[in-house]
Amino acid sequence: MTVLRDVLIPGGRVADITLEKGIVSHIGASGRADTTIRCADLIVVPAGVDMHVHMRDGVQAYKEDWESGTRSALAGGVTVVIDQPNTIPPITTAERLLDRVHLASEKAYCHFGINGGVTDDADLEGMSKAGAMAFGETFAGPSSYGEAISKEDLSTAMARISRLKGLITVHAEVVTEGDDTDLTAHDRLRPAIGEQNAVSMIQSIPPPGSRVHYCHISSADTISDIKTHEAGTIEVTPHHLFLSYESFSHTDSRVKVNPPVRTDHERRRLWESWDRIDVIASDHAPHTLYEKSGPFPQVPSGIP
Repeated sequence: MTVLRDVLIPGGRVADITLEKGIVSHIGASGRADTTIRCADLIVVPAGVDMHVHMRDGVQAYKEDWESGTRSALAGGVTVVIDQPNTIPPITTAERLLDRVHLASEKAYCHFGINGGVTDDADLEGMSKAGAMAFGETFAGPSSYGEAISKEDLSTAMARISRLKGLITVHAEVVTEGDDTDLTAHDRLRPAIGEQNAVSMIQSIPPPGSRVHYCHISSADTISDIKTHEAGTIEVTPHHLFLSYESFSHTDSRVKVNPPVRTDHERRRLWESWDRIDVIASDHAPHTLYEKSGPFPQVPSGIP
């Protein structure tokens, strides 16, 4: 038994917190304990749940594996991570899902979930039977390690997932043609209006009862569109809330990410929409420093 003594609890109360086998068993005055941690002047808050991470491992273990990734999560106060299925190979069958679960179970230091992938040939029903409760991120626009799905295939997948009573999570972007030479160009090729257009397309196809979650929204106007139509839940990342490409050298590929970090004006507008955001998630997508320091057009998108 472990006791955290004199902890400041949100709301202003100071109390002891008793933990048994890692579970909070009592809040209030405590007796003797095997381990006592004095927490005067410290505040306790609930642990975080990060519903959007890319835990590499497998052939990408040189970037990160389940052990290093979940240790990092715990160090940041996150005790649950939800892994995305655009792995190598992608999680599109029950067998691959269960293999990923087995790998994570052997290495992970925190709780985890694993989403099923959405492609034109994905075995959604098989993955649901194997334990998947959510599917995606589903790529309505292309990204690193993720090819865009057609509107027709997306519509079919959404209907199937709705029948399974699952959640579909969507990467909403429209990518225009051009040379991806720097951060300014990256923002121009993946514009906020393209995000809005992708959301509008997605809103036009879901069957009744569909549960849709929009990943890493980067524009306040997109948030407004989703909430106006009551079309789903909204996720925003810390990097879209705190970073703008104007704060970096235009060729600084370390902050190349999809969707792009935008202008400082757009970043501030996201904060003004705070009360309409449902989820803050990291979109944790690590690469090596070597990979992130190459010529801008060849550098993979992603921020750890």
